[in-house]
Amino acid sequence: MRPSSSGTGPTASLMRPRRNAAAPLAAVVLFLAILGVGGACGSGSPALHSTIAEIDPSPTQAAPSPTAEAPTRTATAEPVAEAQGRKGLSADVSRLSDEAWSRLVELTDNASPRASASDETQTAADYLIDELQALGYSVEQQDFEVEVLAQDVPVVSAVSSGELVRFLLGALPITLSGDGTPTGLLVDVGLATAGDVPEEGLAGKIALVERGIIAFEEKVTRVADAGAIGVVIYNNRPGLFRGNLAARSSIPVALISRTDGNALLSLMAGADVEATVSIVHEMRPARNVIATKPGTADDGRVVVLGAHFDTVPDVEGANDNGSGTATILTIAAEIADRSYPFKVLFVAFGAEELGLLGSRHFVDALSREERRMIVAMLNFDALGTGPVIGVLGSARLADTVADAADAEGLTMERRGPIQGGASDHALFIDASIPAVALVADDFSRIHTANDTLEFVDRSLLGTAAALGIATLDALARSWAAP
Repeated sequence: MRPSSSGTGPTASLMRPRRNAAAPLAAVVLFLAILGVGGACGSGSPALHSTIAEIDPSPTQAAPSPTAEAPTRTATAEPVAEAQGRKGLSADVSRLSDEAWSRLVELTDNASPRASASDETQTAADYLIDELQALGYSVEQQDFEVEVLAQDVPVVSAVSSGELVRFLLGALPITLSGDGTPTGLLVDVGLATAGDVPEEGLAGKIALVERGIIAFEEKVTRVADAGAIGVVIYNNRPGLFRGNLAARSSIPVALISRTDGNALLSLMAGADVEATVSIVHEMRPARNVIATKPGTADDGRVVVLGAHFDTVPDVEGANDNGSGTATILTIAAEIADRSYPFKVLFVAFGAEELGLLGSRHFVDALSREERRMIVAMLNFDALGTGPVIGVLGSARLADTVADAADAEGLTMERRGPIQGGASDHALFIDASIPAVALVADDFSRIHTANDTLEFVDRSLLGTAAALGIATLDALARSWAAP
């Protein structure tokens, strides 16, 4: 899960993605590079082990709406095929919970962290390929490239009287920051409101800006128009944070903690401080893993079950999104020997934390006819922490999930859009494909060092798996011509 941002990637045919041979799961080498851009799920940093990553409460870049229709409840279609479901899936929740938990522990112990587009995501992809192939699925790896922050590049450093006085390893680039390594005199411009910019302008200067009151877009545009060659925005509350711009800026923009911002202000009170903002991106490989279960009707119709398997850097990601990944693996195991009239695709999306890039690539690779034949997409994201599983997204499909839950005695709630964020189902909705997300509602630990196994409620994983299975059964019972 992640705050809203945008991203693009190369396209390729969904039905003929490139295939990579599966490899045995190897020990994971910790990803120590400086972080990638982006941010419910965004980029992280080593500093996130000790600071809380905050999502800007009013990002200026609108997230794709997770609700394509008004959340009114409608009657389900009359069954047109023999019911395959069994009554009382609630009785299976405990068993499914244990199975999902076992998979989550294995994934977390052997393939975490899984920073987007890192070498560790290939280790995780190989694990997923091995698991799905062992279940009898035809499995493909869909490769694409993403733009990430170059490794070993300092984001912000400060020099006073010719000596390096502050090197800010915890700094993050804002989503859609411009590239460059400008160096200039650091100038305090407060909140960067209209009255904060000095009359003489900021030509050749680096603007030090406090977060708050007005949108990041307005702050950056104002100081850039005044001649600033770079921007450093410090938090207005404790901890590091992430933010988004509506469009790529013309100058580099970095985000730092309030502690570091105050330290720079103290340095500036006694002497001139020269700052360098270094934001340089590079292209790196990423991948989706796609497992296919053919349908008995052989008419081309498809149901997609998806979850992103990447994490922010240096974070275990047990909830975001080990929980969703383990859940779809559990569903895949449960239905491996069952048949449905439609094709079922399990898709583990990569690079979600960089801006839903894996699901964007997947959807962009679809032809118009392939999009039309996807009748439902179920997305599983950050569902391991909270009181109950929530379902949000396309209203009629959410009704199908709710009706299936009622029929099987499963507990769930209908939810509105994720405030200030998005997940992979949003790209399907944008493409006019019915889609829902299954989530829990405690996001307090995601993107932090506290997103660990000890805070995951295994019963939520089992409930989400049962909801996915019940929905597949309900769709099979109500099957009709496309």
